[in-house]
Amino acid sequence: MNLENIGLGMALMKIKYVVSTHRSPYSYGIKVESYICIKKSCTEEQKKCIEVWANSKGLSVMETKRIYGDKMMRFIDELEPFQSLMCVQDVKNIKKILWMRANPIPKVNYKDNEDGTRTRRSKKIGKNWKKFMYWVEAWDSFCDSL
Repeated sequence: MNLENIGLGMALMKIKYVVSTHRSPYSYGIKVESYICIKKSCTEEQKKCIEVWANSKGLSVMETKRIYGDKMMRFIDELEPFQSLMCVQDVKNIKKILWMRANPIPKVNYKDNEDGTRTRRSKKIGKNWKKFMYWVEAWDSFCDSL
């Protein structure tokens, strides 16, 4: 058994997938966040093993607390064949991340004021509000189906 395989096993056990919604003073009042991180229970030696595996895939976990965006998606893609070995909660969170990437939260349309500044709300907020409410219902129904 080599260190890369041990790192793969550690990655399956010690990478945490996070999907959350938070209150926000902007937009519709909700912020959606998804990222991956190393669990707090991971020792430095375990993290180094994960790094050996990650480096073989052109990735890295060192020097970072959270991994977002395309790097996060690369981790998910690399670990996808091993999802049957992951805990149920990790698989659910991966599905949520993929759903959010495919169905981003609708954006508020802004309008310019007469003085050139932008408002936080648009006259078309009613149309966008309906899109947002549709998104919320779809998100809730997707989470309930898991």
